[in-house]
Amino acid sequence: MIYLPATIKILTAGHVKVFKQLGRKDELTVGLLDEEALKGYKECVMSFDDRKTILESIRWVDKVVRQSSLNPYENLVKYRATHIASGDGWELEELEAIKKAGVKIINVKLPGEGKKLYSSTKIKQLCQKK
Repeated sequence: MIYLPATIKILTAGHVKVFKQLGRKDELTVGLLDEEALKGYKECVMSFDDRKTILESIRWVDKVVRQSSLNPYENLVKYRATHIASGDGWELEELEAIKKAGVKIINVKLPGEGKKLYSSTKIKQLCQKK
């Protein structure tokens, strides 16, 4: 099972392409960061429940679970992940958790990386300018 920690502030085509790429390889579980995990890190325009509902409608996502910390260790063990994926790199604490959980890393490139329409942060910035 592949575990993918995610914020999903704004769902983009790039996210969907990553879900498709990973979901075709193995069962895909998305660890959706809740409001507690995001405090002081990122701000979301949608609630956890709304983001979860959207993710559950994507056919390549098998399961969406709550991740209440930036550290994925608890969920890696709880859901018996064999792999963890990320498109934006790893913090030291995450790398230590991954090593401790004994899972393999999949580094994914967000399709269209660098294009304005695939970055939810860039989309948000563009909307604020208008």
